Amino acid sequence: KKVASLSSGKAETSAREKAQIVDELRQQYPITQVLKVVGMARSTFYYQRKQSLLDDKYAAIKQRIRTIYDKHHGRYGYRRVTAT
Repeated sequence: KKVASLSSGKAETSAREKAQIVDELRQQYPITQVLKVVGMARSTFYYQRKQSLLDDKYAAIKQRIRTIYDKHHGRYGYRRVTAT
């Protein structure tokens, strides 16, 4: 607890980040050992890997929101962006 409060980063690594680490290291080490060290279930790794390969279904909407936000120099909040 004390060490986590003294660190400057996040307290916990997300499952997506762990899956990326495992994916990189599985070329050099057996996947079972890497998963054990990282503390991730095999099914979670393959789920995260599959999700990373899928396209973001909200990409067009996110781009449109970003365009509206940038057009108004970040002065619009979520209500005005939604109304626009």
